[in-house]
Amino acid sequence: MLLPPPHYGRSNEVVRSALSKVMWVGRATVFLVGLAVILALMLGVASMAFAAAAGDSLRLGQVNRINDALTTLIGSNSGAMMAIDNDSTAPTARALDLRVEENRAPMRVNSERVVTNLNADQVDG
Repeated sequence: MLLPPPHYGRSNEVVRSALSKVMWVGRATVFLVGLAVILALMLGVASMAFAAAAGDSLRLGQVNRINDALTTLIGSNSGAMMAIDNDSTAPTARALDLRVEENRAPMRVNSERVVTNLNADQVDG
């Protein structure tokens, strides 16, 4: 009885197919891990943008709501410590809007000096 010569092509195809599947699983795993890392970073940054705690920076253009914490600006500048400039020409434009509950003082100072152009002395007549 004559046997056909050994055929190595079929075993090579099986090995190649198995290696191809292993490589596909590896690439899919790397993609999913990368996607998970990117999502975690994005969610972490987004949650930090919405969370505010004492000691955080002021976020411009957003509501900065901190309960039971006083924000204090301390320095030794020879001029003003803060300037607020609203360049709008609208009739309702203001540089500062102080809001308090009824029968509460909107501001307190620790000086008896008259402030130039404040016109607070005109409030009581």
